[in-house]
Amino acid sequence: MFDGCTNLTTAPALPATTLADSCYDGMFTNCSKLTTAPDLPATTLISNCYREMFYGCKKLNYIKCLATNISASYALYNWLKSASSTGTFYKKAGVTYPSDTSGIPTGWTVVEV
Repeated sequence: MFDGCTNLTTAPALPATTLADSCYDGMFTNCSKLTTAPDLPATTLISNCYREMFYGCKKLNYIKCLATNISASYALYNWLKSASSTGTFYKKAGVTYPSDTSGIPTGWTVVEV
């Protein structure tokens, strides 16, 4: 939808709480000036739903993801590849994310909500 939109700095709201397979796959890929992701309120992730969603968003430094079930296949695959090396990730307490481009980037501060 916004793939390659290099002037986008703040993403529009994405209030969906129920997701479909591949629904946001690649949505903000290569939005190189994006700094703030929309809050992601869905609690259960579906296969490929956030796959490569923020791939190449080199300035992205804020994400609030409230998912409590992140086990779907490829749901977070490379979703933060090439994001900023520092930022703040807000997540539900007790949820364990991988620590890499398919989870929370190394170097980011994690805040439990």
